[in-house]
Amino acid sequence: MKTFIKNIPERKLIISLFVISLFIRLFYGFYFYSINGTSLFVDDWVYIDFAKSMLTQGVFVGDISSMTPTRAGVAPFYPFVIFLSFKIFGIKYFPLIILNAVVSASLTGVVYYSGKLLFSKSIGLISALWTLFYINSIRWVPTLLKENLIHFLFALLILIILYLLFSDKSIN
Repeated sequence: MKTFIKNIPERKLIISLFVISLFIRLFYGFYFYSINGTSLFVDDWVYIDFAKSMLTQGVFVGDISSMTPTRAGVAPFYPFVIFLSFKIFGIKYFPLIILNAVVSASLTGVVYYSGKLLFSKSIGLISALWTLFYINSIRWVPTLLKENLIHFLFALLILIILYLLFSDKSIN
């Protein structure tokens, strides 16, 4: 197994894992969307409502009385991402599902590099394969929630911290 892993060029390995991960997530995202629509969660509709308010009232949503109590506590970053998607593509959810799938698939590479940096290329590959089929990364793709973004950014933060701690150890 070790010789097999050592013979695989790393760039091809990462790209292959990303493409497989992306395919799995897109397939599930579009399948779920075709059956259930956007989501079964109230939070989705809060973000969508916020983004639609940005479309009608502008980015800063000047009419505070139009904010529902649930929307008043929502940070504006993710609704702004939805707003940009609506502004560019119209009020369609497929671009957001694709964005969620790309972010979730990118987590596979981040986990691979974290495992490689901490242990070895073999452990990085095992970790990436685990992430490839990790249910919580796949489950949130068709929703317009920020879970995939949080998972990715948290793992990226850990990778950056590890890289700074082990800066003498190269990722290459």
